[in-house]
Parts: sequence; C-alpha cells; structure tokens
Amino acid sequence: MEKVEKPEKIVVVALETLSSFEAVNASVGFSDLEKHAREKRGNDQVYVRFRSHPEKEFKPLLLYKMFRGSVEKEASKIILDVSHGINFMPTLALEAAEECASMLAVAGARDTVLEVYQSDPFPPGVGSQRSKVDSCMPENSEDVQHLGYNLILEKKFTPWDLSHYINYNENNSRKLLTNTAGCSLEGAESIRREYVMPILGAFRLGALVELGEIAKAFPLLDLQRIIESSIECWKNKRTVKKVEENVLEVTSGTRFGQGFTAMLHAYAVTYGARKLLRVTVDQQGKVAEQQMSLEEIKKLRELLKGSRIIKTIVDREVSKLEKLKQEIAKRNLSLQDWSLYRDVLQQVENEKVPMLSDDTFPRDFIGHAGFHTDVLEIRMEHDTLQVRVRPQTWEKVKKVLVEAPLEQP
Repeated sequence: MEKVEKPEKIVVVALETLSSFEAVNASVGFSDLEKHAREKRGNDQVYVRFRSHPEKEFKPLLLYKMFRGSVEKEASKIILDVSHGINFMPTLALEAAEECASMLAVAGARDTVLEVYQSDPFPPGVGSQRSKVDSCMPENSEDVQHLGYNLILEKKFTPWDLSHYINYNENNSRKLLTNTAGCSLEGAESIRREYVMPILGAFRLGALVELGEIAKAFPLLDLQRIIESSIECWKNKRTVKKVEENVLEVTSGTRFGQGFTAMLHAYAVTYGARKLLRVTVDQQGKVAEQQMSLEEIKKLRELLKGSRIIKTIVDREVSKLEKLKQEIAKRNLSLQDWSLYRDVLQQVENEKVPMLSDDTFPRDFIGHAGFHTDVLEIRMEHDTLQVRVRPQTWEKVKKVLVEAPLEQP
C-alpha cells in the first residue's frame, strides 16, 4: 500500500500492551511504557492487565495524533489500513479517521478524501515463526507472502461535515479531563468560554462576521499548549501496580472529556479561518476590537462548503451587504464612522427599518446567520465596506454562540 499511495507521513498506532512484562514492571508511568512499546519479549508465567476506556482515551488521542501530523503537511487525503488491530482498534480508528478528515477539510478550506484499505487474509499456518532480526518477516524466507490490498471505502469530506461532530453535552463540554488534580492547565476554562465554544457556535450557525472576529483574536498558541498539557496530564496519571503475584495492572487515572475534543474542533475551525484571512498563527487580541471587510466575509464562505441551508442564508445576507455598498457609492454617502446596520439601511432605503425585539433575539440572530441589523455596525474605509459586531452587544451575541454547539433538550 505504501508503494501505491506514496504517503507523505505514516502514523503507526500501537497499544502499550506490546510492552514486555519486564518493561512494564520497571515502569513508573506512561512515558516508560511508551519507551518499551516495541519490545516483543514476553513471559508466559506472568500477565499484564490494562484498564482504560477506549472511546475516551484511545480515540481522542488518535484523533489528535492524526490531525496534528496531517494539518502540518497540509494533507488532503487520509489513508487508513484496518488489516490489523486488537478488539476495538479498527472500529475506533475508522471513526477517528472520518472525524479527522472533516477537521482537515475545515483547516484546509477544501475537500478531504478518506480511503480505507484491508489486505487479503494471511494463509493459516504459514510464516508462524517470526524472524529474530525483523519481527515483521517470517523466519523462513520461503514463507514470504505477497498479499493484495483492497480498497474497501472511499469517501469525500467537505468543510461543513465537521458540523455533524459539533454537538456536545453541556456538562461534559466543560471537561478537558475527568480528573485534573495536580495538572497544569492554566487558562483552559477562560479559553474554552471566551473562544472555543463561541467560534464553534459561529461556525455551526454560519455567523461569519462573528467567526472571523473571534478567529483573528484567538490565542491559538495557548490553545495548542493546553491541548498538549492535557495529554501530558493523562500520561502522568497512568499508573502501574502489582495486584497479584504474577499480575501487573496498568490503570488510567483520568479520561478525556468532550471539552478536549471541542478544543481540537475549534483549532481546526480557527486554523482554516486564519488561512483564508491570511492571519499569522501567533496573532491574538481582544475580540471586541476586531473588524471584518466584506471581501473577508466572502472568503470565509469556503468554510460552509457542503451546507445547503446555512450557505443559502449567508449568501442572501452577503448579497444584501453588496447591494448596500453599491447604494452607498451611488449616493456618495459619507460613512467614515461606525453606524448601526439598521440605521444605514434606513438612510439608504429612505424608510424605517423596524427594530428587532429582544424577546426574539436568539431566533432572529440564528435566522439571519448573525447578520442582525441591531448587532452589526458598518462604515466605509476608502472603497472597502467594513463590518463589525457592535462592542456593547458582544456579551449578548456570545450567549447565543455558546449555546449553539450544545445538545438541545
């Protein structure tokens, strides 16, 4: 398969169950287990018992590993080999690969392809004795088999496919890990509350003005640090203890919550938005001080590729702004200062635009994909139409955005 696909990066997934008894016995933490993961030595008289929650440990770790390795290479294709695997591994690996493909589609603002291969079965009894030089080869060179690889799944993912994964339980979305005692996760809750949940809500609603402003201000390097610190915390809480005479048990002291996955999703959305806006990875600031040009808003529509309803709503709202810009130029209106969107519409259309009710604000905000006439402000800077969220309304807007990614009762 490597010769056919010629991948730029190969990620080998291995469980710590491949460690020898001696290696595990001498281990004091997960880092030691990783060090000895490729050892093949064993002892028939002793047993190592592993306890973990695959869906809340193996899967999120694999998702992070695949995404980080792929986004750095600007990958547009994931190739998964499910020929081998222990119990849950092939199933969860496929789930993680599909989710990662949607994240890469957003981060790259383009479609991503997932291909899944499986080899022909190995003939029983052939090559059962492994080479001591290379454990991947049989002891007898005549037992080398030439097996075919079969493409069993090929699927395209659009940026909007990530929205299917942005649906979190309210309580679980607050948890990076189930147990964070003794871990250094400074600033995690603030970033989750002020940036992670709002930008995921903005993405899910198609609120591109709000999404762009959050993306420009997002402390992305701090988010990356928190994600990596969470993984270190998980590793440090893996313990090894002797439970019986010839039995050792490796136990997880914490598991990943939906807050960890939400941070990965937010990283992908922010990365994609910044790529389209040509914003450097180290830029950050205050959300309320950001602004968007009409051209920047139009560029962000690439993140909605694959959606029909949301993209239709956004296209309608962008068309309104384009027509407004034309009318401003035609009437030679001076809009050097920030003006409420509703007031500008009234000035251009020469008729009163009704004020929207606070009682129906969430509904109106969602129905207009964030292009709310009492939320946005507009000004002209030379020939460029600038748009921003009215600073004093950000808290009200953020409340709607934070609730958008959550499971609805």
